[in-house]
Amino acid sequence: KKLLKNLKKIKEKILIIKLDFLKNILEKSKKILNSISDKIENLVDLLEDKINYPEEFEFKDRYDFSNIKNGLKKFIEISYKILMYLTIFSICCILIPMILITIYQFLIYFITLLTTILEVLIAIIRQIKI
Repeated sequence: KKLLKNLKKIKEKILIIKLDFLKNILEKSKKILNSISDKIENLVDLLEDKINYPEEFEFKDRYDFSNIKNGLKKFIEISYKILMYLTIFSICCILIPMILITIYQFLIYFITLLTTILEVLIAIIRQIKI
């Protein structure tokens, strides 16, 4: 029994050592990944600063690009609205006549069908009376 208890204790110690080892590996890998992500973030910030540098600092006193950007944005919005309304108008110009023609044809065929049925009924009634 003592031997079994000792074996169980040894197994538990081995498991604890393995788990601690895995835990340490995970913590180290987490630290490494965090440091890599921090370095990448710093690199991205540096690149953003380099990209934004001419507009923010070098041309700040010479040119004002915000007016051009705002004007272009307004022009694009207005042209988009015009194109949207023209598209809706063209769809209406196509669909409304098609719907009206379809309704007209349906009414013509329906009236023709009703008159044919009425003529057949009148003919049957005349045959019964004679």
